[in-house]
Amino acid sequence: MNEKLDLRVQKTYHALFEAFINLLEEKVFEDITVNELCEKAMTRRATFYKHFSDKYDFCAFMIRYLRLQFIKDAEKNIDPHDPLDYYKTLLKIGMDFIDKNEHLIQSAMNHHNSIFLTMLDTTNDLSEDLQKHIEEDAKNGVQFIAEPVLMTQVFIGTISQCINWWFKHRDEVSKEEMVDKLSDVFSKFMK
Repeated sequence: MNEKLDLRVQKTYHALFEAFINLLEEKVFEDITVNELCEKAMTRRATFYKHFSDKYDFCAFMIRYLRLQFIKDAEKNIDPHDPLDYYKTLLKIGMDFIDKNEHLIQSAMNHHNSIFLTMLDTTNDLSEDLQKHIEEDAKNGVQFIAEPVLMTQVFIGTISQCINWWFKHRDEVSKEEMVDKLSDVFSKFMK
């Protein structure tokens, strides 16, 4: 993805993202058409197809785009002297997204539809990013309880299972409480 997107392209993406999330409040992903998405976003179909081959391509792009935004936000908001802070910040940003986009997540979890599969597919991208960060931390002297490739899977497995559980039990455990508890767990992964 191009780092410096034209302002018009950024506005188009933003409009499509918002429209997509709003449509998911009304119907499941499989029932959303490109026509509906473009109408709601006030974007021409030709513009949509200039950027995406179909709604599946758009959905995958949106998830990857948002994931990259999470990572950028996490990296600019961390304390570089506290290796645990990156993982805690990434977790908090992810949980904030889930809180703000409940319908997207609910649709994915309830229907195990294409969105769910796309989210699972982007986990591979997240794994690569996370492993690079763990390797960098290890080079800088942070000691983990296992090698980076295994630690990556431990972090991702822990995060995905715990966030899945938290999403279903948000009325019992606050986001802040969950972040604190998982941060304690993460600290035990480091020596």
